Amino acid sequence: MNEQYIIKFMLSIVNSAIHEEESSLEDCSEVDWEKVYAIAQKNMLIPLLYDPVQKLAGQYKISEELMAYWKNNAFRSMLSEYEKYGALRQILSVAKKQNITCILFKGCVLADVYPKYSSRVSCDTDILVYQRDREKAIKLFENLGYRKDEQSSKELVYGYIMDAIHYKVELHFSLWEDYKALR
Repeated sequence: MNEQYIIKFMLSIVNSAIHEEESSLEDCSEVDWEKVYAIAQKNMLIPLLYDPVQKLAGQYKISEELMAYWKNNAFRSMLSEYEKYGALRQILSVAKKQNITCILFKGCVLADVYPKYSSRVSCDTDILVYQRDREKAIKLFENLGYRKDEQSSKELVYGYIMDAIHYKVELHFSLWEDYKALR
């Protein structure tokens, strides 16, 4: 299977997953499913692609072992995303009670284009707060049990981690984190 075919195939299957449609590729008999899995894993697409691949499993002789492994990893990833989503809801709820305006951006917002929020695997959640709410926001994270990640924190972006669920939040105080010139 050549590289162009695998790219075309992966794009087709991602498209079918996002739109919840059948894949437009007619023949999948030459697909190296182990390679597809490896690419999906590398690109954090396991939960998104599980359903469309599962529909193709019988027709294209995808091994039961690979499908069981895929299903297990998709389930674990989605469960982790649900936990992160619950933690985010808690942050936003407490912030609202404390009159802290939070603006979600970057990947978290993109999850809305996925058929299921939990099928988008995220590394972190980016939240922007006004500079005037900086101290209140820092206190909020401390009170909720988040640990400040000094290594990833910068002047205008603080990293916070909830170790229990391996959830990282980047708390931004500016959209232009390293930009120092006049605006």
